[in-house]
Amino acid sequence: MTVPTENGTMYATVSWNAPNATDNSNNVTLTFNEEHTYRNSGLFPIGLIPLSYTAKDASGNRASCTFTVSVIDTENPVITGCPPSMTVPTEDGTMYATVSWNAPNATDNSNNVTLTFNEEHTYRNSGLFPIGLIPLSYTAKDASGNRASCTFTVSVIDTENPVITGCPPSMTVPTETGTMYATVSWNAPNATDNSNNVTLTFNEEHTYRNSGLFPIGLIPLSYTAKDASGNRASCTFTVSVIDTENPVITGCPPSMTVPTENGTMYATVSWNAPNATDNSNNVTLTFNEEHTYRNSGLFPIGLIPLSYTAKDASGNRASCTFTVSVIESCSDPCINGGTCEEGTCTCLEGFAGTACEEKSKLLF
Repeated sequence: MTVPTENGTMYATVSWNAPNATDNSNNVTLTFNEEHTYRNSGLFPIGLIPLSYTAKDASGNRASCTFTVSVIDTENPVITGCPPSMTVPTEDGTMYATVSWNAPNATDNSNNVTLTFNEEHTYRNSGLFPIGLIPLSYTAKDASGNRASCTFTVSVIDTENPVITGCPPSMTVPTETGTMYATVSWNAPNATDNSNNVTLTFNEEHTYRNSGLFPIGLIPLSYTAKDASGNRASCTFTVSVIDTENPVITGCPPSMTVPTENGTMYATVSWNAPNATDNSNNVTLTFNEEHTYRNSGLFPIGLIPLSYTAKDASGNRASCTFTVSVIESCSDPCINGGTCEEGTCTCLEGFAGTACEEKSKLLF
């Protein structure tokens, strides 16, 4: 017969119906010829136990009957105190954590059990564990092959931010002559991380490159270092492209002398306005007169200084100056080559009068 152990024990209580013995002499003794001191019924340990009955008569004749009791252990071991799953940060500057735990205990009804640390890799308690989720287990096994397992995990997390060294300094760069750009370059920084797995990204707001063309203005730029665990570090700097180039004014009006209109003390004056250009393509040309004169407009007798000013968005300036001299005209036109100066004709020799007539004609 095959009999399982009783729960929590290493024995089985076994009993059977004893056999009968007969003999022609009617004088026979039946003996339970066990190898040990087992009884019917009694406690039998785990294992295969051969048993027998022997019948013997008074003449010494014998007969035997043999059978076996196989006590089997079907009860699994029990593991207590299984380590809890744990999350452990890496040690500063390393990609490892030193991890340890209290080992569990294993018991079995057979009192013969082996507890094995059944790790997937060659980790130890205590030992160095790399970044990541590591499944671990203990297995208890008894002599009958019954097993019990206890599983837990060690999660080593990286909470350490990368380090960026050599961040570019903020810089101020003038535009190249005749353009609204500057070619800018710099030495890229370095990124390190305890995990030895870090990506450095040029995290510009726009699509600028190193090196590349940068327009006039203040441009914020950055580098970002990110490791596999999502830890980040940033490095920020600015490129300030400044315009130091003055605008250019072409076609500045020439200074001019204009007589007053007949019977007035003014002259109507006009001119062709100049043009202003600038490397920035953003320039304002202003008629910067000292008074409220206009082109065209009425100008009084006198010397009037005028100017145009070109100004770009960066405050760079260029000026163009000229004068309008309004002189009083003569009441009668000066003829015969005479010139009008301050309202009076200046006549050539042989001519006189308010209009420089011939002197011979004036006598008659």
